[in-house]
Parts: sequence; C-alpha cells; structure tokens
Amino acid sequence: MDEKSCGEGKKTAKPPPVDRGDNLHLATQRIKTGLSQHSGLSRITPLNYDAGDILSGVFPRQRPSQSSPVHQHHQGGERGEREAMGRIFLDHIGGTRLFCCANCDTTLTNRAELISTRFTGATGRAFLFNKVVNLQHSDVQERVMLTGRHMVRDVSCKNCNSKVGWLYEFATEDSQRYKEGRVILERALVRESEGFERTPSDSNS
Repeated sequence: MDEKSCGEGKKTAKPPPVDRGDNLHLATQRIKTGLSQHSGLSRITPLNYDAGDILSGVFPRQRPSQSSPVHQHHQGGERGEREAMGRIFLDHIGGTRLFCCANCDTTLTNRAELISTRFTGATGRAFLFNKVVNLQHSDVQERVMLTGRHMVRDVSCKNCNSKVGWLYEFATEDSQRYKEGRVILERALVRESEGFERTPSDSNS
C-alpha cells in the first residue's frame, strides 16, 4: 500500500456539525441545577454558575443567591438605571403662574422664583430665576458678557431637548456673584401659563 493510501486509511469520518449555542444552553441548564443533598427530597437547588464558568471548566464557590442583600442592591441599581434610561422623570414646581418650555409645555419654573426681567439673550429679553426644574445642562463654557466674564452652562428642556437659556456657574466680578447657580430663561423660548394655587390643606400636609 502506498503512502497516499495509508494516509487516507487513517482518516476518520468528521462528526456532524454541532450547534454550540444549543449545547451550551443545555450544558448551562444541567450544571446550574444540582440535586439537594438531603435524602428523600426531590427539590432542585439552583447553583449560581454562569456560562463563562462552564466554558472555562472552573467552578468557583457558589455566587451570592438572588435573595442576598448584595445581589438585591446590585439588581436594584441596574433596574433603576434601566428605568432612568427608558423614562423621563419630570418635576412640577407648582405655583399660580408657570413658565413652560415653548416647544413641549414642560413646566420649568414659576413667577415666585423670578428674580429679574432685565436681562438680554440671543433671542431678546431674558429672565433670571432662582430655581428652574426639568433641565439638562451642557459642559461649562467661558463667556464674556456685558457684565463681565462668566462660566456658564447652556440649559435645555429635559423632555424635548430644546434650548431655553443658560445657568451661571461662576462670575469673576464680585458684583455679579448673586447670579451664580441661577438660571436665565430666554423669553422667546418659554411661555407663561396659569398654574394652581396651593390650598391650606396642601400647605399643612
């Protein structure tokens, strides 16, 4: 028999292709489940190994169960992140006269938070407010304004991302420090609407 025929004689039939996904899933389910050590019980006790452990052949000590405080805390944090990513949580500041986003009517602040109407923005008149809610903030930028150099952040509506004004982070002039942490809303980018008046029962609750 020549060398070529010997080589062919040693060849073995190739096994049929294996769906690694199905086998891995089946192996995972089998190894994740162990029988209880108590005699006479048919209850199945889950073992907390994952697919990475199974593929590597290394099985560490059993992981914390899903009822453990550590797992619950981690799971709760992930759930909170998912909800925050999937939903937009809006605040309602209340008041009898509201200032809302002109694009989507999301409440931003009320007249009680108004400090001054004597400001000017890119679109014209602008108002300074002590507290504004439902905003997103840009990175800090340095701007030279009529009243001096300031560090500011542009602010936009949390609901629709429309720009509505800016936030004062820092003022270099001592006379302008009162604006720090306060928000300018440009009049053309917001609208006023009627709010609701707090009743005595609301204030006492």
